Amino acid sequence: LILHLADQNLDAGLIAPLGSHERALQYQWCFFGMTDSEGALMDIARQLWGSGEADQGIIDRAAARFDATAEVVEAALGDDDYLVGNSFSVADIVVGSVLGFARTGELTELPTGVVPYVDRLEARPARQRALAVALPE
Repeated sequence: LILHLADQNLDAGLIAPLGSHERALQYQWCFFGMTDSEGALMDIARQLWGSGEADQGIIDRAAARFDATAEVVEAALGDDDYLVGNSFSVADIVVGSVLGFARTGELTELPTGVVPYVDRLEARPARQRALAVALPE
């Protein structure tokens, strides 16, 4: 849905031009976030939030998988603020949301190398406005 919304609102500048290398990277990061990173977090969530007794081995293995994905994000960022072309995009929305879910869902510790990235994304004014609507005081 987010890719569709970005395509429907090109003036927002959240997705690169069709056929560009940057768009391919944005797709790559979106799917990486939704599969590799979020998949590991969902394995943890099923253990912690399920009705049965949590299997610590599953949690530990999933946390290790999540940490490995966070290391990939950290390495890709280097000294940049954002994942693709150092410009905020759908890639950051997806990956940042998944990383943030680890913290807000209290699923696992957020690796320190990606904390500044997640903090920066969570501080964006548009995210703050969205939270105010989704979670009114």
